[in-house]
Amino acid sequence: MSDQDRRKTPIDHALDLFVFAPVGFVFEARSLLPRFAERGRRELETAKLIGKHLLGREATEQGAERGRANRHAHNTLRVLGLLPTPSDGNGTSHPKREPAIPPGSDRPLEKSGPPDAPRRAPRAVPAVPAPDVATLAIPDYESLSASQVVPRLESLSPEELEAIRLYESHHRHRATILNKIAQLQST
Repeated sequence: MSDQDRRKTPIDHALDLFVFAPVGFVFEARSLLPRFAERGRRELETAKLIGKHLLGREATEQGAERGRANRHAHNTLRVLGLLPTPSDGNGTSHPKREPAIPPGSDRPLEKSGPPDAPRRAPRAVPAVPAPDVATLAIPDYESLSASQVVPRLESLSPEELEAIRLYESHHRHRATILNKIAQLQST
């Protein structure tokens, strides 16, 4: 603050703010308004482009996810015989394929993906119930990714490894974790 500003009374400050500043603005407005308008125009264009980009990306991601879910639902209904099989464009429909039953099993192979994808054996549901996640040796297990779990497995006892294997087998079926447990249990 300068000496002149310190000597001003509250009335002088009020006059500066409510009288002199607006009068000064009127005389400078001619040169300032075009700069203000251009700056505002640039800022709004930038915001508009960012908004379009974000909305477009979100719509694309949602559309792709909806498309996958829709195809999966239709394929499932076709396999169950609740929807007709699609025609090839010539008016002929493709024959319904019966699910294959693996030798020694009374359950058909599961089908996932496009209609011509190979069938795979269903996941075996373990006969032993899964332990409660709160009892697992790794705290906050459900919130961890496979890459966070795998390094921690080596320090667990055989009983703790088996508990995590059972939990994974019943819930998330993460192959990375199950394979590492199998490797550790075989040694």
